[in-house]
Amino acid sequence: DEITRTLRSSNGASAGIEEETLKKTVITESVLRACTSSTTKNQTSEHATAKFEGFDIRSDLVSTLQKIWRRHGNIVEKSIMRNSDIIARALESLATAVRLLEDNTAHSLSVSQADYLASTLSDLRCISFKVYWLVPYVQKAIQIHKSKSSVESLNNLSQLSSQVKDRKAILLDELAKLGAEENKLKEEREKVSKLIPFCGQVELDKPVGAGLT
Repeated sequence: DEITRTLRSSNGASAGIEEETLKKTVITESVLRACTSSTTKNQTSEHATAKFEGFDIRSDLVSTLQKIWRRHGNIVEKSIMRNSDIIARALESLATAVRLLEDNTAHSLSVSQADYLASTLSDLRCISFKVYWLVPYVQKAIQIHKSKSSVESLNNLSQLSSQVKDRKAILLDELAKLGAEENKLKEEREKVSKLIPFCGQVELDKPVGAGLT
């Protein structure tokens, strides 16, 4: 079909993609974009390239791939893809995905970036890149992104709850002080009452002989 012919023509007869491999390989959208890109990269190029593990890679992404290689080893050694141009584009997609994860917070990650992470991981696994280590990071990022509004609401509720607890603590402390003051006044009242040699309420503003006549 057309996709198969495009894959074969991307690097001429030397592409080395076996017929059986093509039949078993699911060609996803970004893999197709990589293929299309590989056929035109010699005609127009927005980025300088540098050699990395024998592949022509955008020079600004080489350092990221070097870090990945040092930590996880050769991630393409068991790949079913044999077209070097497509492998190079896939490696660039991997480096871009890693940078997206490192440079973005849950707030700043956009819908298109989340979609890019998901599709890139799917493509890399499709062509058998060793990216098991990337899976939990992408899954977490996508889950957080999808739950962003709920997480923000939960954080706001947690903040309000904390504020209520703080106010409650202040009120309880105030109530404790008022209770202690009340007990103190009660004790003082009892002491003073013992000094008065008669019982009952005394109105000091009334004549002491009120009611004689």
